[in-house]
Amino acid sequence: MRPLKVIIAGGGLAGLALGLGLRRHGLDAEVFERTDGFGLTGSGIVLSPNGVKALDHISPALGAELRKTGRPSNPGSRALMLTSGGKQLAAQPFGDMVGNWGAPLVAIMRADLHRLLTATVTGDLPEAGAGTGRLGVHHGTAVTGVTQDASGVTVELSDGRSVTGAVLAGADGVRSVVRAVVERAERGATRPPRYSGFTSVRGSAPRPSVHPEGFISGGRGVQFFCSPVSEERLYWVATVKAPEGSWPAKTLDTARADLRELLGSWHDPVPAMIDSCDPDDFLVTDIHDRPPLRRWSAGRVVLLGDAAHPMSPMLGQGANMALEDAACLADQLAQAASLPEAFTEYERFRVTRANKYASMSRMLGRLGHLSNPLGVAFRDTMIRLMMRGNPDKANADLYAYRP
Repeated sequence: MRPLKVIIAGGGLAGLALGLGLRRHGLDAEVFERTDGFGLTGSGIVLSPNGVKALDHISPALGAELRKTGRPSNPGSRALMLTSGGKQLAAQPFGDMVGNWGAPLVAIMRADLHRLLTATVTGDLPEAGAGTGRLGVHHGTAVTGVTQDASGVTVELSDGRSVTGAVLAGADGVRSVVRAVVERAERGATRPPRYSGFTSVRGSAPRPSVHPEGFISGGRGVQFFCSPVSEERLYWVATVKAPEGSWPAKTLDTARADLRELLGSWHDPVPAMIDSCDPDDFLVTDIHDRPPLRRWSAGRVVLLGDAAHPMSPMLGQGANMALEDAACLADQLAQAASLPEAFTEYERFRVTRANKYASMSRMLGRLGHLSNPLGVAFRDTMIRLMMRGNPDKANADLYAYRP
């Protein structure tokens, strides 16, 4: 297949990773990102071994820097599952991630990961064999419309310009404009994002002396997760069952006070984490996903990341699946004999796997946010039973991924 110019809608994790993968293969790409940049926020991210291996495949230098900037898992640490009162339901050892799966689990602040991606794009993070492709990134410019024919695909941009390429990759998130092209081809119509039933409140805090390796705690209609991103700090996420739009409508001060009241009687160190979070380092977002698609491409248009398979955070696999997508799509666009073959192979490797974990995340979101006492007791019993198994066997399908 002759060299392609790929237009990428969305400059988040999936879009930048795809651009780097294409450049490494000698293909040209232009990324258009609607925001002006990625600020410093309390949002953290955990890359599991499958996501780290995908990132290593896309950019070995970036993978090495990830391990230095983030916090790789400690083989001696355990994943604690607790009740809101602090009673331990389960404690699953992380084990030797590198020895078992070929890469560590790494927690990092999302802003730091974006900074590393940007530094790799600009060359501030040097990399031997970075490839001969040209990669441009344009901030403050969104893709607003798409037309395609046998000769190429043209996107309309929010600044009034239009750009034409051979392929359009939609990495523009859960509210993707590009997804509509693929969805209409499959279903004849589009469906809006669907609310998961809970909102996400996120922040960061000094690393506590109680449960310093992090934990997941569950209450009635609420889950709380935290993970260290350095020796000094951790990030936390509270997911709260609530009517759609109710928490994002609050001011940040009100949301923080309401969360503190809601979790004030929980076990240590949950209340202290909320108290110590800087108001500027605080985010509130309703969680949405979308019904799964059987195809992720239509003509010259293809999807990846949240545009293809948005998922709730209960499995922590949204970013990891996006990196797997980027690694696979870049490889297929570089290696396949034709564009249809590239998309067919990409979908063969990715659709069933990603949709499986999106469905599991949605199911776990419902289970995790049960609010009646009988439902909570059932959930806690299920956690005890599920966590008794062999963690290596349970994670084999997920972590054994190879690019």
